[in-house]
Amino acid sequence: MLKTADRNLIERIKSILLVVLTFSTILLLYFFWGNISPDNWSLIDREEEYETIQAQELLIPDRMILSQGEDSYRILPGDQWIPFRDGIVEFTGGETLVLEEITEEQYQAVMSLPSVRACFDYGLPLTALASVNGWEPSSVYSGVETVSEIGYGEVSRESLLLRDAPRNKYYRIITTAGPVRLPEFLKRQQQLDSPAYFQLGTYLGGEISNDTLIPVFLETDLESFAMSRENLNQNKEELASVAQAFFGKTFDFVRKIEEGNGTIIYMYGYGQKILISQINGVMEYKEVPVDGGRETSYGESLQIALNYITGHGAFESISGSIYIPTLKEVRYLPEGKGKYRFHFGLKLGETVLSFPEEDPLIVEVEGGQVVYFRRDISSYDRPAGNGDRTLREAYSALNVIAENVDYFTQEMGLAGTFEEVADRIRHMEPCYRILREEKELAATAYPAWRIRFDDQEAYFDLYTAEPLGHQKIRGD
Repeated sequence: MLKTADRNLIERIKSILLVVLTFSTILLLYFFWGNISPDNWSLIDREEEYETIQAQELLIPDRMILSQGEDSYRILPGDQWIPFRDGIVEFTGGETLVLEEITEEQYQAVMSLPSVRACFDYGLPLTALASVNGWEPSSVYSGVETVSEIGYGEVSRESLLLRDAPRNKYYRIITTAGPVRLPEFLKRQQQLDSPAYFQLGTYLGGEISNDTLIPVFLETDLESFAMSRENLNQNKEELASVAQAFFGKTFDFVRKIEEGNGTIIYMYGYGQKILISQINGVMEYKEVPVDGGRETSYGESLQIALNYITGHGAFESISGSIYIPTLKEVRYLPEGKGKYRFHFGLKLGETVLSFPEEDPLIVEVEGGQVVYFRRDISSYDRPAGNGDRTLREAYSALNVIAENVDYFTQEMGLAGTFEEVADRIRHMEPCYRILREEKELAATAYPAWRIRFDDQEAYFDLYTAEPLGHQKIRGD
């Protein structure tokens, strides 16, 4: 009887050992074929997590202009959009909203007196702006195709003024309820002090009516710094890790092709998904649209694009250089189920970075699916802002224009006298101008004046007014 019990115990031990060996074999095969080491095996996901940026954070104005009356203006800090937006939320929550088309003269009359306006460099649907920012739903929004400026003035307290620059149309939304927050916001801004701006036409006089704002005097602490694209093709393990984030569970079936010039291509299937990693640090991903997708709205598509960017490095370099994103341009492409192409720019603090090539991040969304993604993010060697940098006086904005007339006419091909060229300026602001060759990794960011015309931009050193190049404005 004891021998029978011993035999049963031995059989149980054999069964347990077989199970353990089988499980161990499965794990070893998983590690081998999945290229995973036991050191990395954990129930905790160690992948770095980024906080997803919301569409509301990107649908913000490029600048906010405060009119103090008597041809005096100021540029407000970017964080003033939030209280202004909150005031609009209260305004649109009134019992009744009425939309009226007005003339340009009526619009400018209100904006020339104490007022504030939020300006967008690109037109965006008013319905999308309202939906993303939580405005009270109203049918009046659909009456404005795109909005380029939103203004509020002291002399028209029950009106929210709108400008549609691409169509040269002007509107006002009238509320039946008396707003409180917008008048208080305007009053607070009038009491603050900051550098004064004047319209270019005010400086030049004569027949010039250009309302582009330029500062009378500007001090800044902007300094040049080095930048460098990150070429992952020189680090195959890091590149494989980044590539796997694009293909997910299908990565085991992805082919890797290395071209003679150093470009590395990952391909799934017969081109359904393609990732191209170039030797200049630029990455491009393309994916064939799948059947069954649905057409998404402007706001939904933007959020899908932002979610995708968050999952693929967010708005920072691999080495940890962090940027503030901006939405530079949005194109609607009507093919298929409708496609939105989003162009994203980068800022450091309040200062925009201007690149000579394509925009740093481009995402196309079609049918709720990301079908194209382009990423070109550099690391930078820039001193941390600690408030003790030396302020320097920028070169006079007016003199930059006057002393570079020959550059405008001979290098950029603009025709006319100084006054005629100046009358064509659409915007002027400090920026960082990035200079590098398209295929190079290293670059330098120079503090610069950026002068925008209808279809071109020119750049000049912020402190010496020396030309730093010009380029066509990208668009359709």
